[in-house]
Amino acid sequence: MTKKFVEVFWTPYFNKNVSQEFESNILFSRPKPLFPMLLDARKGRPYMACPAVAQEAQNDFVVCAPYDLVFSFDVAQGAINIDRFGQKYADSSITLNWDGLPQNIPPLIHTPPRYVMYAFEDVNVEVVDLPIITSTFSRNVKMIRGGFNISKWCRPLEAAFEVVDISKPVVLEAGEPMFLIRLHTPNNVPVKLTRVEMTPDLEERIQACLLVKSKRQGIKLPKLYDLASSYLELFKQRRQKK
Repeated sequence: MTKKFVEVFWTPYFNKNVSQEFESNILFSRPKPLFPMLLDARKGRPYMACPAVAQEAQNDFVVCAPYDLVFSFDVAQGAINIDRFGQKYADSSITLNWDGLPQNIPPLIHTPPRYVMYAFEDVNVEVVDLPIITSTFSRNVKMIRGGFNISKWCRPLEAAFEVVDISKPVVLEAGEPMFLIRLHTPNNVPVKLTRVEMTPDLEERIQACLLVKSKRQGIKLPKLYDLASSYLELFKQRRQKK
């Protein structure tokens, strides 16, 4: 019997050991299906009636900006400035990789919103640039593409991007599209997104995956999957019994 959908569980993520940003549970909203947004943005275009376009986009979800925020760049200092929320937010929520890079290499930034997704069967996730549709944010960034199997590894998904033109600001406008989460399921079965709470059990799972590389660097994903398999299986068993 053909499966009707694959259930993918999601929750907003912030590291409570670093910052008590509980409002993120409200502001980091549910990722939105891409295809309805494409239909709205490209009404009347013949290619939107093509079944292949709809099929390709059926498991693509758009992450939108949770709030207004402007990044500007101090080239002389190799620093980033933000127009709101203050230094504490910048230190706890934003990571800048610019120091020591060659002059022609743009800065790399990691910033909210962040999400955790997991599944009880093989689903691969990718974070990629927005296709076709654009926003104020997407005009001056290029997302760093990356992915993993969310049934075998657990870490936050976030906006990790290079700045295209550092003479111009990077602008987040609340509700505007930022980037795409693309989910690959067996036989391209549709995804059903289900929100869950961040529990201590799930938080421990995330931190375990994040901290492995602090003691074993340079391990490739297949080896990480193998190392974590028995530990993550315990989590699956506990969740599935509920």
